[in-house]
Amino acid sequence: MSWLLRVAADCKLATPGGMRPALTLEPGDAIAIGPGIERRVRQASRIVIARQTPRRTLWPVSVPAGSLGADLPSTDLVVAVEQILPLADGLGAPARFLVDGVAIRHAPGPERLDVVELELDAPLATLAPETTLPHLVEAVAARHLPPAGPPTGAIDEAGNEGASGWARDAVRPGQPLLLTLEIDGIARALLLADLYRDDLAAAMAGEGRHGFRLAFTPALARRDYHHVALCRAWDRAPVAGAEMLISAAPPLGLAMATVAALAPEARAQALSAALMALGEAARA
Repeated sequence: MSWLLRVAADCKLATPGGMRPALTLEPGDAIAIGPGIERRVRQASRIVIARQTPRRTLWPVSVPAGSLGADLPSTDLVVAVEQILPLADGLGAPARFLVDGVAIRHAPGPERLDVVELELDAPLATLAPETTLPHLVEAVAARHLPPAGPPTGAIDEAGNEGASGWARDAVRPGQPLLLTLEIDGIARALLLADLYRDDLAAAMAGEGRHGFRLAFTPALARRDYHHVALCRAWDRAPVAGAEMLISAAPPLGLAMATVAALAPEARAQALSAALMALGEAARA
């Protein structure tokens, strides 16, 4: 089995002989990841990532020195979004979960990024279990995101496939909020409310980067309902107004209105299908 470390080519990594640019590392070299803890490089290669990616969130993450803990990392890093970074007790989290919009951000820079891909003989850290991951990330965020004013927001849409909405802190309107999404009382995801929305910009004096959109992977199980709510990640403060019940089936009135809008020849077939779907959802 092999494990990959992907960092910007100009990043420096700690080695037993001192700090070295990532692009100078070769097979057989060692990387120091802690006191007396090393990982050996098996293979080294270079790739280029273009900024014109279809998803903004795929762009690499900038991780400043010390942002994950005392001397962790020991130098500024730019890593791939899925790179598992060590946090505590041998456990780690993908870099994308650590983006808070303040200290840890999606990296700025040129339209193309030169990346070094190092195949290691052991992982930097073991991916934290789903139940533990939110707590580890909250502990990291608390280092540089102290509590501020009461958060407000809304879940505009939510279903078995995902949710969207907004959240902000009126005391710090320019700082995006790191949120925990709770489903049925359990923290299931961490997300950053930093997407721009015209409606928010118009309603909040130009501050429009407070939106979020999240896909549930896997989708929620079909049942009578799910309770979805938002909390600020680092202190669990509930986001006022941001909760919703997800029903397993659409309201009957909505289903009937959709059928009524169809052409007459398609109405009977659609009505039969809608009633069948509602019956199956009720039995799920």
